[in-house]
Amino acid sequence: MQLRGKSAVIYGANSPAGASVARAFATAGATVYLAGRSPSRLQPLAREIANAGGVAEVAEVDPLDPKSVSEHLHEVAVQHGSVDVSLNMAFLGVVGPARLCNLSDQQFDAATFTRLRSNFVTAAAAARTMAYQGRGIVLATAVPEGGYPDGELAGQRIGNAAIEALCEQLRGDVGSFGVQVAYVPDVPTSGEELVQKLFHLLAMVPRSAPESVPETDVSSVSPRPAATAAAATG
Repeated sequence: MQLRGKSAVIYGANSPAGASVARAFATAGATVYLAGRSPSRLQPLAREIANAGGVAEVAEVDPLDPKSVSEHLHEVAVQHGSVDVSLNMAFLGVVGPARLCNLSDQQFDAATFTRLRSNFVTAAAAARTMAYQGRGIVLATAVPEGGYPDGELAGQRIGNAAIEALCEQLRGDVGSFGVQVAYVPDVPTSGEELVQKLFHLLAMVPRSAPESVPETDVSSVSPRPAATAAAATG
């Protein structure tokens, strides 16, 4: 997939790695939609991208709230004409004690289920919109495994495995509608390395959507057009 003229929604772009991806996508010609619960933290990045000649929009979106996510994707679809890329990097930096047995249940929930739910909410909403369009790619990333001594990932490794399984099942659900779902199993130690991996994945996405998508199958994923599908998930 060539990013010029495409839209890319990024959750969690306030992290260093997320900011690197946003800059790279904008440089490649995408309109970057920076979505997060704290828009004020994303505004400096949006200004930086604009000053460099790119296009970036900031929106207040809770990646754990299906209604918030779906309404924003609807706005992107109306404004841009399509939702082409969705990338969730939210809650990627959640850390806790070194070992699983030392985690409290709240810390385990944050490291494992919070990230999983966030990826489910954003990926499922994007997949519905993209299935109706007949094209698009959903991306998810893991917490880096190479940068921690053995045992220090605590609940993160479990979350990684769950998100990978989520992507695999979603790929089977919507792959026949022209929607790609890709998982980066190990976030590199630098944003530049992550950018290279993501562009490698994007290069593998077919440039055109399938010639035909059965309407009955599409309706089983998104019963109404993108303009009204958002309301259905609220």
